Amino acid sequence: MPVLKAVYDERLTEFLEKLGLLSQILGGSIRCHQCGKVITIKNFGSVKRLNGDLVVFCNTPECIANSLKEPEIITDSPKKTD
Repeated sequence: MPVLKAVYDERLTEFLEKLGLLSQILGGSIRCHQCGKVITIKNFGSVKRLNGDLVVFCNTPECIANSLKEPEIITDSPKKTD
């Protein structure tokens, strides 16, 4: 079963900046990959890599559920190595 990792609210802008998405989100030019809503800081749900591209999902339950259907959700947590 997929795992959804979280980013604390106070680190969200830093996380989005690292991904190169912050200015696009603040400018209203990113839409939810599932429903098409404009993504804002308030409704950001998740981001993942799909076919080499970053795609963003809003925070509605349906869109979050869809974002978990495929791998490669991006977090700011370091990957564990064994």
